[in-house]
Amino acid sequence: MSTPLPLLPPAAHAPAGANLYPTRPRWRWVFLLAGLLATAAQAQPQLVKDINTTAPTSADLVPANFTNVGGVLFFTSFHPATGRELWTSDGTPEGTRPVADLRPGPDASSISNLTNVDGILYFTADNGTTGAELYQSDGTPQGTRLVKDLTPGPAPSALSNLTGAGGLLFFTLPDPTTPARRDLWRSDGTPEGTYALRCSCPEPTSFNPPELRAVGRTLYFVADIGINDRELWKSDGTPAGTVLVKDINAGAADPSPNVLRYLTNVEGVLYLSAYEPVFGYELWKSDGTEAGTVLVSDLGPGSASSSPYQLTNAAGLLYFTTYGDGIRRQELWKSDGTETGTVLLSGGGTGQYPPGRFDLTSAGRMLYFLVYQRISTSGANTMLLWKSDGTPEGTVPLRDPVSGNAFFNDTSTQPFFRTSVGGVLYFVQYRYDSRKLYRSDGTPAGTGLVKDFFPGSGLGRGTPANNLTTVGGTLYFTDFSPVTGRALWKSDGTEAGSVQVSDFFLGTASSSPLLKPASAGGVLYFAANDGVNGRELWKSNGTPEGTVLVKDIYPGPITLYPYAGNSDPTDLTNVGGVIYFLAANRLNQRGLWKSDGTPEGTGQVWLSGYADNLISANGVLYITDDRDLWGSNGTPGGTVPLLTGKKSPYGLTNVNGTLYFGAYGSGGHELWKTDGTATGTILIKNDFQGGASLLLWLTNVNGTLYFSTSGGIDGEELWKSDGTPEGTVLVKDIYPGAAGSSPAYLTNVNGTLYFTAYNATNRRELWKSDGTEAGTVLIKAPIPGSQWSSLSNLVNAGGTLCFSASDGVNGVELWKSDGTQAG
Repeated sequence: MSTPLPLLPPAAHAPAGANLYPTRPRWRWVFLLAGLLATAAQAQPQLVKDINTTAPTSADLVPANFTNVGGVLFFTSFHPATGRELWTSDGTPEGTRPVADLRPGPDASSISNLTNVDGILYFTADNGTTGAELYQSDGTPQGTRLVKDLTPGPAPSALSNLTGAGGLLFFTLPDPTTPARRDLWRSDGTPEGTYALRCSCPEPTSFNPPELRAVGRTLYFVADIGINDRELWKSDGTPAGTVLVKDINAGAADPSPNVLRYLTNVEGVLYLSAYEPVFGYELWKSDGTEAGTVLVSDLGPGSASSSPYQLTNAAGLLYFTTYGDGIRRQELWKSDGTETGTVLLSGGGTGQYPPGRFDLTSAGRMLYFLVYQRISTSGANTMLLWKSDGTPEGTVPLRDPVSGNAFFNDTSTQPFFRTSVGGVLYFVQYRYDSRKLYRSDGTPAGTGLVKDFFPGSGLGRGTPANNLTTVGGTLYFTDFSPVTGRALWKSDGTEAGSVQVSDFFLGTASSSPLLKPASAGGVLYFAANDGVNGRELWKSNGTPEGTVLVKDIYPGPITLYPYAGNSDPTDLTNVGGVIYFLAANRLNQRGLWKSDGTPEGTGQVWLSGYADNLISANGVLYITDDRDLWGSNGTPGGTVPLLTGKKSPYGLTNVNGTLYFGAYGSGGHELWKTDGTATGTILIKNDFQGGASLLLWLTNVNGTLYFSTSGGIDGEELWKSDGTPEGTVLVKDIYPGAAGSSPAYLTNVNGTLYFTAYNATNRRELWKSDGTEAGTVLIKAPIPGSQWSSLSNLVNAGGTLCFSASDGVNGVELWKSDGTQAG
């Protein structure tokens, strides 16, 4: 058996006590591991998971499309048995897994357009029957489903521009009568809530919008309905609320298709580059009203255009570049939305080869960008990394504090991929012979090397790290190893904390331990592969001699998926001191198993190839299977259906021994509960006004279930239930009207419910509730008169509420609250 692996800290999950959808791994496992496997922390980083034993042969095998959804990383990756499909990772080996094979077999489902809408993942995929259509996923197989076949039959729908605003997904789709034009659509995740938006114009036609942008709960877009040419529009997701904001180029034909572009949200204000005959192409802003849609500054006097582009939000200020008047060349500007506050930071330069500025990236209170400079007629050039604090004197090259040289200051060194993590910029420097990860907070002391990948390996330009993505304050990326090929990595900003999470293209030498544990009687149970028996059930008492194989459930040689020779135990759950899990037998049939920690006490309970999401409540094991709910007492005869009819139960939540969950009904989503018997499985409520949308963030607070849903006329708001129809009620209509406040991140801290919600200012704020309307109150904004930005990831940390947010000054940072204005 190989050396134990070091512990890998998990990324942020849904808050403790909350259940956005079916159960996910919890942080408690990490503390258990720390106690039982303390010796593992001394080991060196090494390979942790063998997903594919076939060596890579194409760039198509690389993990891609990284998307952060509620602190969980979603991406697409390749496996020879499934093709490229949807995967998820929480930053641990055991939490890196495929979500669903939407197109069964080796053909890929062509997943793309991954989009986060208030904690729900939407994407497009082709299951081989319907063509490319709209899907949503909660990270589980049964929670990954087709939303609607927008173009019935095998033809693809060709939807694009997926954008979330106000809890809705907006996208564009070719007009069925005029395919060259595109309609604007909206979806709440249900078939009936997915439809095209049409305005009440004299001659309603398609919008043909080229880009969509969310500002608070409002969607802005540029549209041409055949009356005003391309102009600025907005939508709240209803036909009546889809209206023209302003006809900027009034009464004139557009000189080009790009008269309005680069829509950008800066602290709740929309900025854009727009054409108007008197001023040319200049910077405009809008508050969503005709009167509030105005020119910011005429940087190119008269009809000469400055042509603003690369509009970027950094610390609440707008940065952008212009093309000057042919003398100043390309320039960098900033703006606070006023004419006097729109100032030049860096001029275009002089000489035969003026510099170009591009790839603006914000991190904390700094703006970073690249300056491309051709230095000779032979074509030699440099590409320098610059920074700006918003002042001309603070707009300078970023320098290596060791050498004093500007980054990327020679022709053989190139920049690659930059992203912000907690207000710090991470970037990769690569040459033909090396590749290094750096970080910078804009100061010399805060700028330095994080990790030199494979020093001396000669790996460089052909295999740079990429797909840099932030999840819960951790940087994820893919990189290449001469041993493992392309793999998933993560970094906490230190060399020791820059480790490989999962290897997608591995040789056969790894032991590949997988830790998705459960404990019983002070013993840790987990799945691991020792290289001999395949991936099987193991246990450990924290000592080397006490870390042993429990049973080789699926004997035989190890081959590719479907994992012949691997029983692949998952969903380990403790029920009364017995470990239950899902595994494959020697006939490669998956089902429910249980173990008392001995080979003879480990056996199959129930055979089902569709079981998932084990959860325990009051001594009963609950299982979702092929969109039905089952209960089990650990015997074949005692494993019985509780809810049938393919209602796809989700959000299973234990409330003082009673299991609550949501389910799909003919009239919308329904709230159910069960005591573990068929007669005790009861529909609580299905008559939400207008039909409920998804029941989200199910959370137990002092024996009362809280959740977020849409009751139709009230929009998505906070609800509670005591398990009776009359006791299932709206707590408070925080944002009156059909839009709703979309409560999220429901978290129980010391018997008080905390959550985030939109209010009339269209920003997420921090709220708390005691279950009454009067006791459901806004806590406080961080600066008087301001609003939270990026408020998310609420978690109960030892009785203290912690969350991530930006106050508009310090970037996204860690905050805490005791629930009072002062605290």
